[in-house]
Amino acid sequence: MANHLKQVFSGSSLPSTRYNAPPIPSGPHCLEDDPCPVDTETVRTALLKRLSRRKAPGCDHLRTEMLLPIADDLVPVLTLLFRLCWIWSTVPAAWCTAQVVPIYKKGDPLQPANYRPISLTSVLRKLFELCLQTTLEDTAPSLDPVQGGFRHSRSALDQALCLNELCRQHAIDHHGEPPVLAFLDIKSAYDTVDRAIIWRALETYISPALLGLLQCLFDKVSIEVLVSGFTSPAFWPRTGVLQGSILSPFLYSIYINSLPALLRSVRLPISARYYSSNPQREFDGLWLNCLLYADDVVLIGAPEVMPRLLKAAEEHSFSLGYRWNPAKCVVLNSAFSLGGPQLKLYGDDIPIQSTFNYLGIPFDDTGTIATGLLIQRNVTSAVSAMRRFLLPT
Repeated sequence: MANHLKQVFSGSSLPSTRYNAPPIPSGPHCLEDDPCPVDTETVRTALLKRLSRRKAPGCDHLRTEMLLPIADDLVPVLTLLFRLCWIWSTVPAAWCTAQVVPIYKKGDPLQPANYRPISLTSVLRKLFELCLQTTLEDTAPSLDPVQGGFRHSRSALDQALCLNELCRQHAIDHHGEPPVLAFLDIKSAYDTVDRAIIWRALETYISPALLGLLQCLFDKVSIEVLVSGFTSPAFWPRTGVLQGSILSPFLYSIYINSLPALLRSVRLPISARYYSSNPQREFDGLWLNCLLYADDVVLIGAPEVMPRLLKAAEEHSFSLGYRWNPAKCVVLNSAFSLGGPQLKLYGDDIPIQSTFNYLGIPFDDTGTIATGLLIQRNVTSAVSAMRRFLLPT
């Protein structure tokens, strides 16, 4: 397992020519020029109201439940520590040690690729990340409107409803013809991230102190793999943002943020242009042909447009250094059944299905929510829960 993860984090898919990360800003930073967002109230709120309970500890064996009884005495000390970290753009070494626990997903349990590497880090690191989260999100570049993952007032259900509405609008624009939907899966999404792209994107927006802290928290990480009570020797990943970190979902959104603009730049063939004089599928002047929810990507287009969108998605993956996983991608309403070409990624066929669960909501091949399947699933789940509650064990 450790050897497999070394390969995953090795950066083997990175392009041969790429921009280097900006130098880590060194302290001390002047608080007048670079004010620290951490104060006692911020730390107290994060500790008492936001920090998760009943979670596995990191290498320091500290748990949230151990900090809560001494919160009144601990908060001033942690505030001072966090402010020192801000001034010097560095953190304690224990915060940069990630103990990775492989969590089985599905498939052959003997294949390391069928496990998700979840990182156990220090609870103090997580508390510090919570204190930095609002400042990072407020000062970072704006995310593309189609990115709904881990944003305020944007849930997975909201994103599924957006897809349903975009498919309805596509049908209006094309005289009732539903769109082709391509649900794309990124191979080892968080683990293959080129962090230099994130730091370059943030460099001109966030403060030097915050940029230095982020680089320290992620670039200096060492990984130990825990399997059946045994710990592997540590190694240092070249790519990736830690699965389990508070900040990783937002940083990943920054990393993938250039994909929607590239997809919108795809020129439409004359045969695929909308028929309606007032196209419905526009937002603030943007032609919406995809939706993202963190690393969940769906492409929306007419049959003759979809190959071009997939080609653009391929080019984006090569330029950033990640890869799609064609075997785990799915196409709905494919023209292949009507004699059209088979849709491909990297030359591999993409599987065709009649339904697909997008963010937990079933969609049919017309691009609308499959209410019958949704009701059936919810009824089955409710009956199962009632039986467990009512019947004696």
